[in-house]
Amino acid sequence: MADSSRARLFFEEIISKKIAAFPFLAALMNGGDAAAENQWRDYKQAGFLGKTPFANDEKAKIMRMWSENLSSFGNTGGGVLIWGFHTEGRIPDKLSLAPDCELLAELLRSLVNDATDPYVAGVQVEAIKESTDAKAGFVICYIPASTSAPHQAQWGERTYFIRTQDSNLPCPQPLLRHMFYPRVQARLEPIVTMRATSQPGGSIVVRLEVRIMSLGPATADVAIVSVEPGNLGSAVVRADGIQWEMIGQNFWKFRYPLPPNFVPPGLIWIQGVLMSSGPSVVFKFFTHDTPEHHSTVRFTPEEILDSLRTGTSLERRGRSELIDSPEGF
Repeated sequence: MADSSRARLFFEEIISKKIAAFPFLAALMNGGDAAAENQWRDYKQAGFLGKTPFANDEKAKIMRMWSENLSSFGNTGGGVLIWGFHTEGRIPDKLSLAPDCELLAELLRSLVNDATDPYVAGVQVEAIKESTDAKAGFVICYIPASTSAPHQAQWGERTYFIRTQDSNLPCPQPLLRHMFYPRVQARLEPIVTMRATSQPGGSIVVRLEVRIMSLGPATADVAIVSVEPGNLGSAVVRADGIQWEMIGQNFWKFRYPLPPNFVPPGLIWIQGVLMSSGPSVVFKFFTHDTPEHHSTVRFTPEEILDSLRTGTSLERRGRSELIDSPEGF
């Protein structure tokens, strides 16, 4: 389940309990790791409010924490912020209630539009009183994942935050660039079918038939594949049909755009004599507006012998990874 969904369900569960909401929240102190701060839940103290002669400093502290959490949860998966707990590490260990939870809730609502740039839409803030005749209590806030990210905190450390595990951290520059300038990129992966046959004299010939799958989400307008066989003597790389065009030593270009979730019919195949251990193939993929990525597919000697014994083939799908790219997919 996505973090935003978990946070939303947790928030709604608390609100639906009405007069039982306070004891439900207070019981989190006995919840151990299950109640700990995580990717979608954070705790803040509120007991300091009204306890010092510096009301402006107290408000500035609230503004700074509110701004940071709106930015971090809005920029990532959304979350729930609960005012009213002191924590030991990540786990709530004692109450630190807002002396007037209704007043704090109203303050937080009034600050939403100015706390980040742009503001985070859909924020909900509710006060949970200790009893019907008391002012003290929790304030619970639901902050949805935003469709208008990135959001810059406007108070305290004026930067862009993200939520990672149980902490708010300044957004790394590569990720921030991606958030400002999102790119829809294509990605390719190999599907390799291995067949082994024995030859007179005891040698074993291995044939690897390769299909290239376009995973999307974008169309690969230009798709070029480098094929580098390993542990195959006298290796030959060829392509069936007219879809793949050889443009260099073991470099092949597909003649047409590759749409998402598509496996073209044309095969690239590699054939060679098995050497001391199982064969491998390193694929490097070059597509329009996408960082270079690669995949390595290997077969063990035991798999080769099993193919010889049974006369069957073995199919394996490689997993593509980026080469020297700080931004990732």
